[in-house]
Amino acid sequence: MSAPALQLHALPGSSKHDLASLDPDSLVAASYLQLLHPGEWALVSTPDPGSSSSPSAPVLHSHNDTWTGSAILHHLVQTSSSPPNLDPRHEADARAFHALLDHNLLPLVLHSLYSLPQNWAFVRSLLLPSFPFPTAFTRPTALRHAAHAVVDATHPDWWGLGGEADKEADDERRRKKALLETGIDGIKERNDLTRRDGKERVKKTFGEGKIVAAARELFTALESTLASSSTPFFFSSSSPTPLDAHLSSLLSLVLFLPLPTPLLADLINASFPRLWAHAALLRRALWSPESVPPPVALGPAASSSAKRTSSSSWLATLRALVPDLPFGLTGSSGVTRAGKAVPRSAPPTAAQRALARNRRAFVAVCVVGVVGWLAGTGQLPVPGGKLGRLLLGGKAPRGGWVRFRAGTGEGDDEDDEDGEWEEEEDDEEDDEDDLDDE
Repeated sequence: MSAPALQLHALPGSSKHDLASLDPDSLVAASYLQLLHPGEWALVSTPDPGSSSSPSAPVLHSHNDTWTGSAILHHLVQTSSSPPNLDPRHEADARAFHALLDHNLLPLVLHSLYSLPQNWAFVRSLLLPSFPFPTAFTRPTALRHAAHAVVDATHPDWWGLGGEADKEADDERRRKKALLETGIDGIKERNDLTRRDGKERVKKTFGEGKIVAAARELFTALESTLASSSTPFFFSSSSPTPLDAHLSSLLSLVLFLPLPTPLLADLINASFPRLWAHAALLRRALWSPESVPPPVALGPAASSSAKRTSSSSWLATLRALVPDLPFGLTGSSGVTRAGKAVPRSAPPTAAQRALARNRRAFVAVCVVGVVGWLAGTGQLPVPGGKLGRLLLGGKAPRGGWVRFRAGTGEGDDEDDEDGEWEEEEDDEEDDEDDLDDE
Protein backbone atom coordinates (compact mmCIF):
# COMPACT_ATOMS: atom_id res chain seq x y z
CA MET A 1 0.00 0.00 0.00
CA SER A 2 1.49 3.32 -1.08
CA ALA A 3 1.73 6.23 1.32
CA PRO A 4 -0.87 9.00 0.95
CA ALA A 5 0.10 11.95 -1.21
CA LEU A 6 -0.41 14.46 1.62
CA GLN A 7 1.51 14.09 4.87
CA LEU A 8 0.97 16.49 7.76
CA HIS A 9 3.85 16.66 10.24
CA ALA A 10 2.33 18.07 13.42
CA LEU A 11 2.82 18.25 17.16
CA PRO A 12 1.48 15.05 18.78
CA GLY A 13 -1.73 14.76 20.72
CA SER A 14 -2.17 12.80 23.94
CA SER A 15 -3.52 9.44 25.00
CA LYS A 16 -5.84 11.21 27.46
CA HIS A 17 -8.03 12.68 24.69
CA ASP A 18 -8.84 12.08 21.04
CA LEU A 19 -7.61 15.39 19.60
CA ALA A 20 -5.21 14.95 16.70
CA SER A 21 -2.79 17.56 18.10
CA LEU A 22 -2.31 19.81 21.11
CA ASP A 23 -1.17 22.69 18.89
CA PRO A 24 -3.93 25.02 17.59
CA ASP A 25 -2.39 25.56 14.14
CA SER A 26 -1.75 21.85 13.69
CA LEU A 27 -5.29 20.95 14.73
CA VAL A 28 -6.75 23.51 12.29
CA ALA A 29 -4.64 22.10 9.44
CA ALA A 30 -5.70 18.53 10.31
CA SER A 31 -9.37 19.59 10.32
CA TYR A 32 -8.96 21.19 6.88
CA LEU A 33 -7.50 17.94 5.59
CA GLN A 34 -10.35 15.91 7.05
CA LEU A 35 -12.87 18.27 5.49
CA LEU A 36 -11.34 18.87 2.05
CA HIS A 37 -9.18 15.75 1.47
CA PRO A 38 -10.73 12.90 3.46
CA GLY A 39 -8.87 9.61 3.15
CA GLU A 40 -6.08 11.22 1.11
CA TRP A 41 -3.69 12.27 3.84
CA ALA A 42 -1.54 10.88 6.63
CA LEU A 43 -0.78 12.29 10.08
CA VAL A 44 2.87 12.13 11.11
CA SER A 45 3.14 12.99 14.80
CA THR A 46 6.51 14.55 15.47
CA PRO A 47 7.71 16.57 18.48
CA ASP A 48 9.55 19.04 16.22
CA PRO A 49 7.48 19.73 13.09
CA GLY A 50 8.52 23.36 12.59
CA SER A 51 11.64 25.47 12.73
CA SER A 52 13.33 27.11 15.70
CA SER A 53 11.49 30.38 15.02
CA SER A 54 8.12 28.61 15.06
CA PRO A 55 8.64 25.32 16.92
CA SER A 56 5.03 24.12 16.70
CA ALA A 57 4.10 25.17 13.14
CA PRO A 58 2.74 22.20 11.14
CA VAL A 59 4.44 21.21 7.89
CA LEU A 60 2.57 19.68 4.93
CA HIS A 61 4.50 17.53 2.45
CA SER A 62 3.19 16.57 -0.98
CA HIS A 63 5.67 14.78 -3.25
CA ASN A 64 8.44 17.38 -3.66
CA ASP A 65 6.48 20.38 -2.35
CA THR A 66 6.27 21.67 1.22
CA TRP A 67 3.92 24.16 2.88
CA THR A 68 3.80 25.56 6.37
CA GLY A 69 1.67 27.95 8.40
CA SER A 70 -1.23 29.67 6.65
CA ALA A 71 0.06 28.49 3.25
CA ILE A 72 -1.20 25.00 4.17
CA LEU A 73 -4.80 26.20 4.46
CA HIS A 74 -4.66 28.17 1.20
CA HIS A 75 -3.19 25.19 -0.67
CA LEU A 76 -5.81 22.78 0.67
CA VAL A 77 -8.68 25.03 -0.34
CA GLN A 78 -7.24 25.59 -3.82
CA THR A 79 -6.62 21.90 -4.51
CA SER A 80 -9.81 20.50 -3.02
CA SER A 81 -11.95 18.37 -5.34
CA SER A 82 -15.10 19.56 -3.54
CA PRO A 83 -14.55 23.19 -2.51
CA PRO A 84 -17.09 24.81 -0.20
CA ASN A 85 -20.09 26.19 -2.06
CA LEU A 86 -20.41 29.68 -0.63
CA ASP A 87 -22.39 32.48 -2.15
CA PRO A 88 -19.99 35.07 -3.62
CA ARG A 89 -21.41 37.73 -1.32
CA HIS A 90 -20.42 35.58 1.69
CA GLU A 91 -16.84 34.91 0.61
CA ALA A 92 -15.64 38.33 1.81
CA ASP A 93 -17.43 37.79 5.14
CA ALA A 94 -15.78 34.37 5.49
CA ARG A 95 -12.33 35.90 4.94
CA ALA A 96 -13.09 38.54 7.57
CA PHE A 97 -14.15 35.87 10.08
CA HIS A 98 -10.98 33.85 9.38
CA ALA A 99 -8.92 36.95 10.22
CA LEU A 100 -11.03 37.52 13.33
CA LEU A 101 -10.31 33.98 14.55
CA ASP A 102 -6.56 34.37 14.00
CA HIS A 103 -6.44 37.82 15.58
CA ASN A 104 -8.72 37.32 18.59
CA LEU A 105 -9.67 33.68 19.19
CA LEU A 106 -6.21 32.14 18.71
CA PRO A 107 -4.59 34.45 21.33
CA LEU A 108 -7.44 33.61 23.74
CA VAL A 109 -6.84 29.88 23.31
CA LEU A 110 -3.05 30.21 23.65
CA HIS A 111 -3.49 32.38 26.74
CA SER A 112 -5.80 29.82 28.30
CA LEU A 113 -3.43 26.90 27.59
CA TYR A 114 -0.04 28.48 28.30
CA SER A 115 -0.44 31.63 30.42
CA LEU A 116 -2.75 30.49 33.21
CA PRO A 117 -0.37 28.70 35.62
CA GLN A 118 -2.55 25.70 36.47
CA ASN A 119 -3.55 25.14 32.85
CA TRP A 120 0.08 25.36 31.75
CA ALA A 121 1.08 22.72 34.31
CA PHE A 122 -1.66 20.43 32.95
CA VAL A 123 -0.74 21.01 29.29
CA ARG A 124 2.93 20.43 30.10
CA SER A 125 2.06 17.08 31.68
CA LEU A 126 0.32 16.11 28.42
CA LEU A 127 3.24 17.25 26.27
CA LEU A 128 6.11 15.64 28.19
CA PRO A 129 5.43 11.97 27.32
CA SER A 130 5.39 12.87 23.61
CA PHE A 131 8.97 14.18 23.60
CA PRO A 132 12.03 11.92 23.61
CA PHE A 133 14.91 12.42 26.01
CA PRO A 134 16.51 14.96 26.29
CA THR A 135 14.24 17.32 24.32
CA ALA A 136 11.50 16.80 26.91
CA PHE A 137 13.38 19.27 29.13
CA THR A 138 13.36 22.09 26.56
CA ARG A 139 10.54 21.64 24.05
CA PRO A 140 7.56 22.49 26.31
CA THR A 141 9.26 25.71 27.39
CA ALA A 142 9.99 26.60 23.76
CA LEU A 143 6.34 26.04 22.88
CA ARG A 144 5.27 28.31 25.73
CA HIS A 145 7.66 31.06 24.60
CA ALA A 146 6.24 30.80 21.06
CA ALA A 147 2.70 31.08 22.43
CA HIS A 148 3.77 34.10 24.50
CA ALA A 149 5.10 35.80 21.37
CA VAL A 150 1.84 35.19 19.48
CA VAL A 151 -0.27 36.61 22.31
CA ASP A 152 1.98 39.64 22.75
CA ALA A 153 1.87 40.38 19.01
CA THR A 154 -1.86 41.13 19.18
CA HIS A 155 -2.63 41.72 22.88
CA PRO A 156 0.57 42.64 24.76
CA ASP A 157 -1.25 43.18 28.07
CA TRP A 158 -2.92 39.76 28.26
CA TRP A 159 -0.05 37.49 29.27
CA GLY A 160 -0.04 36.80 33.01
CA LEU A 161 -3.60 37.99 33.63
CA GLY A 162 -5.96 35.72 35.57
CA GLY A 163 -5.35 32.35 37.13
CA GLU A 164 -3.89 31.39 40.46
CA ALA A 165 -0.47 32.49 41.61
CA ASP A 166 2.52 30.34 40.70
CA LYS A 167 3.35 27.49 43.05
CA GLU A 168 6.82 28.88 43.74
CA ALA A 169 5.37 32.20 44.92
CA ASP A 170 2.91 30.40 47.20
CA ASP A 171 5.67 28.28 48.71
CA GLU A 172 7.82 31.35 49.31
CA ARG A 173 5.01 33.13 51.13
CA ARG A 174 4.36 30.08 53.30
CA ARG A 175 8.03 29.90 54.26
CA LYS A 176 8.07 33.56 55.22
CA LYS A 177 4.95 33.17 57.32
CA ALA A 178 6.46 30.21 59.15
CA LEU A 179 9.62 32.18 59.97
CA LEU A 180 7.77 35.26 61.22
CA GLU A 181 5.37 33.95 63.82
CA THR A 182 6.25 36.21 66.77
CA GLY A 183 7.57 39.67 67.49
CA ILE A 184 6.77 43.14 66.20
CA ASP A 185 8.69 42.55 62.97
CA GLY A 186 6.74 39.36 62.45
CA ILE A 187 3.42 41.16 62.86
CA LYS A 188 4.50 43.83 60.39
CA GLU A 189 5.68 41.27 57.88
CA ARG A 190 2.47 39.29 58.19
CA ASN A 191 0.47 42.43 57.53
CA ASP A 192 2.57 43.07 54.41
CA LEU A 193 1.99 39.52 53.26
CA THR A 194 -1.75 39.92 53.80
CA ARG A 195 -1.77 43.08 51.70
CA ARG A 196 0.25 41.36 48.95
CA ASP A 197 -2.11 38.40 48.99
CA GLY A 198 -5.01 40.82 48.64
CA LYS A 199 -3.33 42.46 45.67
CA GLU A 200 -2.80 39.03 44.08
CA ARG A 201 -6.49 38.22 44.49
CA VAL A 202 -7.47 41.58 43.00
CA LYS A 203 -5.06 41.04 40.11
CA LYS A 204 -6.46 37.56 39.53
CA THR A 205 -10.06 38.81 39.58
CA PHE A 206 -9.29 41.80 37.37
CA GLY A 207 -7.27 39.69 34.91
CA GLU A 208 -9.94 37.04 34.59
CA GLY A 209 -12.58 39.73 34.13
CA LYS A 210 -10.60 41.35 31.32
CA ILE A 211 -10.05 38.05 29.51
CA VAL A 212 -13.68 37.02 29.93
CA ALA A 213 -14.89 40.41 28.64
CA ALA A 214 -12.78 40.09 25.47
CA ALA A 215 -13.97 36.52 24.96
CA ARG A 216 -17.62 37.47 25.50
CA GLU A 217 -17.43 40.17 22.82
CA LEU A 218 -15.94 37.73 20.30
CA PHE A 219 -18.29 34.87 21.17
CA THR A 220 -21.32 37.16 20.83
CA ALA A 221 -20.39 37.99 17.23
CA LEU A 222 -19.85 34.32 16.38
CA GLU A 223 -23.04 33.21 18.12
CA SER A 224 -25.18 35.79 16.34
CA THR A 225 -23.73 34.79 12.95
CA LEU A 226 -24.54 31.13 13.59
CA ALA A 227 -28.03 32.06 14.77
CA SER A 228 -28.73 33.91 11.51
CA SER A 229 -27.87 30.81 9.47
CA SER A 230 -30.66 28.48 8.35
CA THR A 231 -28.35 25.46 8.82
CA PRO A 232 -26.01 24.46 11.67
CA PHE A 233 -23.08 25.82 9.63
CA PHE A 234 -21.94 29.33 8.72
CA PHE A 235 -23.75 31.29 5.98
CA SER A 236 -26.53 28.68 5.57
CA SER A 237 -24.14 26.23 3.97
CA SER A 238 -25.49 22.70 3.49
CA SER A 239 -22.16 21.16 4.59
CA PRO A 240 -19.29 22.25 6.86
CA THR A 241 -17.09 25.01 5.48
CA PRO A 242 -13.41 25.73 6.23
CA LEU A 243 -14.62 28.47 8.59
CA ASP A 244 -16.59 25.88 10.55
CA ALA A 245 -13.53 23.63 10.75
CA HIS A 246 -11.35 26.57 11.78
CA LEU A 247 -13.65 27.66 14.61
CA SER A 248 -14.36 24.17 15.96
CA SER A 249 -10.64 23.26 16.03
CA LEU A 250 -9.72 26.24 18.18
CA LEU A 251 -12.68 25.78 20.53
CA SER A 252 -12.01 22.04 20.91
CA LEU A 253 -8.77 22.73 22.77
CA VAL A 254 -10.61 24.61 25.53
CA LEU A 255 -13.91 22.68 25.48
CA PHE A 256 -12.73 19.06 25.32
CA LEU A 257 -9.62 19.26 27.50
CA PRO A 258 -10.21 19.02 31.29
CA LEU A 259 -8.34 22.23 32.06
CA PRO A 260 -8.01 23.11 35.79
CA THR A 261 -8.97 26.76 35.06
CA PRO A 262 -11.68 26.50 32.36
CA LEU A 263 -12.41 30.21 31.89
CA LEU A 264 -13.46 29.96 28.24
CA ALA A 265 -15.27 26.63 28.61
CA ASP A 266 -17.34 27.91 31.54
CA LEU A 267 -18.27 31.04 29.59
CA ILE A 268 -19.34 29.07 26.50
CA ASN A 269 -21.32 26.50 28.50
CA ALA A 270 -23.11 29.22 30.44
CA SER A 271 -23.87 31.81 27.77
CA PHE A 272 -23.21 30.51 24.25
CA PRO A 273 -24.97 27.17 23.63
CA ARG A 274 -24.78 27.46 19.84
CA LEU A 275 -21.00 27.61 19.93
CA TRP A 276 -20.84 24.51 22.12
CA ALA A 277 -23.28 22.62 19.88
CA HIS A 278 -21.36 23.73 16.78
CA ALA A 279 -18.03 22.45 18.16
CA ALA A 280 -19.61 19.12 19.16
CA LEU A 281 -21.27 18.73 15.74
CA LEU A 282 -18.05 19.40 13.81
CA ARG A 283 -16.17 17.04 16.09
CA ARG A 284 -18.53 14.23 15.14
CA ALA A 285 -18.63 15.21 11.46
CA LEU A 286 -14.86 15.41 11.01
CA TRP A 287 -13.37 12.94 13.47
CA SER A 288 -15.97 10.24 14.00
CA PRO A 289 -14.99 6.99 12.20
CA GLU A 290 -18.63 6.55 11.18
CA SER A 291 -18.59 9.89 9.30
CA VAL A 292 -15.11 10.25 7.79
CA PRO A 293 -12.33 7.63 7.54
CA PRO A 294 -9.60 8.39 10.06
CA PRO A 295 -6.26 9.61 8.69
CA VAL A 296 -3.44 7.16 8.11
CA ALA A 297 -0.89 7.35 10.93
CA LEU A 298 2.74 7.27 9.79
CA GLY A 299 5.76 7.19 12.06
CA PRO A 300 5.26 7.39 15.83
CA ALA A 301 1.51 7.82 16.33
CA ALA A 302 0.31 10.34 18.90
CA SER A 303 -1.37 7.71 21.05
CA SER A 304 1.65 5.39 21.19
CA SER A 305 4.13 8.19 21.78
CA ALA A 306 1.99 9.57 24.59
CA LYS A 307 1.88 6.21 26.34
CA ARG A 308 5.63 6.05 26.76
CA THR A 309 6.64 6.50 30.37
CA SER A 310 9.74 8.16 31.69
CA SER A 311 11.31 4.76 32.39
CA SER A 312 10.88 3.69 28.77
CA SER A 313 12.46 6.99 27.65
CA TRP A 314 15.51 6.24 29.76
CA LEU A 315 15.59 2.69 28.38
CA ALA A 316 15.49 4.12 24.86
CA THR A 317 18.45 6.36 25.77
CA LEU A 318 20.33 3.35 27.13
CA ARG A 319 19.60 1.46 23.92
CA ALA A 320 20.98 4.35 21.90
CA LEU A 321 24.16 4.50 23.98
CA VAL A 322 24.86 0.76 24.14
CA PRO A 323 23.17 -0.93 21.19
CA ASP A 324 24.60 -4.42 21.88
CA LEU A 325 23.65 -5.05 25.50
CA PRO A 326 22.89 -8.67 26.34
CA PHE A 327 19.78 -10.18 27.90
CA GLY A 328 17.48 -8.74 25.24
CA LEU A 329 17.58 -5.16 26.56
CA THR A 330 18.20 -3.60 23.20
CA GLY A 331 16.02 -5.75 20.99
CA SER A 332 18.74 -5.71 18.33
CA SER A 333 20.22 -9.09 19.33
CA GLY A 334 19.26 -11.99 21.53
CA VAL A 335 19.93 -15.65 22.34
CA THR A 336 17.91 -18.79 21.89
CA ARG A 337 17.19 -21.33 24.60
CA ALA A 338 20.23 -23.29 23.43
CA GLY A 339 22.38 -20.25 24.04
CA LYS A 340 23.09 -19.54 20.38
CA ALA A 341 23.00 -15.98 19.13
CA VAL A 342 20.09 -14.92 16.96
CA PRO A 343 21.51 -13.53 13.70
CA ARG A 344 20.70 -9.96 12.75
CA SER A 345 18.50 -9.24 9.76
CA ALA A 346 21.31 -7.24 8.14
CA PRO A 347 25.01 -7.07 9.10
CA PRO A 348 26.13 -3.69 10.43
CA THR A 349 28.30 -1.49 8.30
CA ALA A 350 31.83 -0.41 9.20
CA ALA A 351 30.56 3.00 10.29
CA GLN A 352 27.95 1.41 12.56
CA ARG A 353 30.55 -0.88 14.15
CA ALA A 354 32.87 2.08 14.77
CA LEU A 355 30.01 4.05 16.35
CA ALA A 356 29.14 1.10 18.59
CA ARG A 357 32.78 0.78 19.74
CA ASN A 358 32.96 4.48 20.53
CA ARG A 359 29.74 4.30 22.54
CA ARG A 360 30.96 1.33 24.57
CA ALA A 361 34.25 3.11 25.23
CA PHE A 362 32.37 6.22 26.38
CA VAL A 363 30.21 4.19 28.79
CA ALA A 364 33.30 2.39 30.15
CA VAL A 365 35.13 5.67 30.78
CA CYS A 366 32.07 7.05 32.60
CA VAL A 367 31.80 3.96 34.81
CA VAL A 368 35.51 3.96 35.66
CA GLY A 369 35.41 7.67 36.43
CA VAL A 370 32.42 7.36 38.77
CA VAL A 371 33.86 4.35 40.59
CA GLY A 372 37.24 6.06 40.93
CA TRP A 373 35.63 9.21 42.31
CA LEU A 374 33.61 7.21 44.84
CA ALA A 375 36.67 5.25 45.96
CA GLY A 376 38.87 8.35 46.11
CA THR A 377 36.40 10.27 48.26
CA GLY A 378 35.90 7.35 50.64
CA GLN A 379 32.30 6.76 49.61
CA LEU A 380 33.04 3.31 48.20
CA PRO A 381 35.21 0.72 49.97
CA VAL A 382 37.59 -1.43 47.93
CA PRO A 383 38.82 -4.93 48.76
CA GLY A 384 42.16 -5.38 50.48
CA GLY A 385 44.66 -8.12 49.89
CA LYS A 386 46.17 -8.86 46.49
CA LEU A 387 43.26 -7.36 44.54
CA GLY A 388 43.43 -4.16 46.56
CA ARG A 389 47.19 -3.88 46.15
CA LEU A 390 46.75 -4.43 42.43
CA LEU A 391 44.10 -1.69 42.19
CA LEU A 392 45.84 0.78 44.53
CA GLY A 393 49.44 0.21 43.54
CA GLY A 394 50.54 -1.64 46.66
CA LYS A 395 49.16 0.89 49.16
CA ALA A 396 46.25 -1.16 50.48
CA PRO A 397 46.42 -3.21 53.72
CA ARG A 398 46.57 -6.96 53.42
CA GLY A 399 43.00 -7.90 54.42
CA GLY A 400 39.40 -6.80 54.66
CA TRP A 401 37.85 -3.77 53.00
CA VAL A 402 39.49 -0.33 53.04
CA ARG A 403 38.38 3.26 52.50
CA PHE A 404 40.44 6.31 51.62
CA ARG A 405 40.78 8.87 54.43
CA ALA A 406 41.76 12.35 53.20
CA GLY A 407 44.73 14.01 54.85
CA THR A 408 44.47 17.05 57.09
CA GLY A 409 47.29 18.98 55.45
CA GLU A 410 48.81 19.76 58.87
CA GLY A 411 52.15 18.70 60.33
CA ASP A 412 55.19 17.13 58.77
CA ASP A 413 53.78 13.66 58.24
CA GLU A 414 53.50 12.98 54.54
CA ASP A 415 50.62 10.55 55.07
CA ASP A 416 48.60 13.21 56.89
CA GLU A 417 49.03 15.58 53.99
CA ASP A 418 48.17 13.18 51.17
CA GLY A 419 45.67 10.96 52.93
CA GLU A 420 45.87 7.23 53.58
CA TRP A 421 43.94 4.02 53.18
CA GLU A 422 42.53 2.63 56.42
CA GLU A 423 40.94 -0.70 57.20
CA GLU A 424 37.25 -0.91 57.99
CA GLU A 425 36.34 -2.40 61.33
CA ASP A 426 35.18 -5.98 61.09
CA ASP A 427 32.89 -6.82 63.98
CA GLU A 428 32.93 -10.56 63.27
CA GLU A 429 36.75 -10.79 63.38
CA ASP A 430 36.81 -8.83 66.64
CA ASP A 431 34.31 -11.25 68.16
CA GLU A 432 36.43 -14.23 67.07
CA ASP A 433 39.54 -12.65 68.59
CA ASP A 434 37.73 -12.14 71.88
CA LEU A 435 36.67 -15.82 71.93
CA ASP A 436 40.25 -16.98 71.24
CA ASP A 437 41.55 -14.83 74.10
CA GLU A 438 39.03 -16.34 76.45
